[in-house]
Amino acid sequence: MGSAHGSWTQRVVTLRVDRAWKGVESETVVLMTGWGGGDCGFPFEHGKSYLVYTDGRPGELPRAGICGRTAVLSRANADIRALGEPAWRSPPGSDARVEP
Repeated sequence: MGSAHGSWTQRVVTLRVDRAWKGVESETVVLMTGWGGGDCGFPFEHGKSYLVYTDGRPGELPRAGICGRTAVLSRANADIRALGEPAWRSPPGSDARVEP
């Protein structure tokens, strides 16, 4: 699914949430990112887990991209240590991965 954001086409991504440090208290989050190729879009892939940093304006979907600290979870250990305990955790049995 795509939508316009400025002069770039954005894609809408739904993620299942395992832990959150700020701004999320639900099992899913919907955000926007670009498609790549110069629009700073993050290459989210189905079945992978991520530490996601977003920004945005009130009333708009949050945005994530390659210009921030969003990373595949296996490469985000230093950030996770620095963040400390999450403010919110999903119920046991949840899996934070990109949904199709």
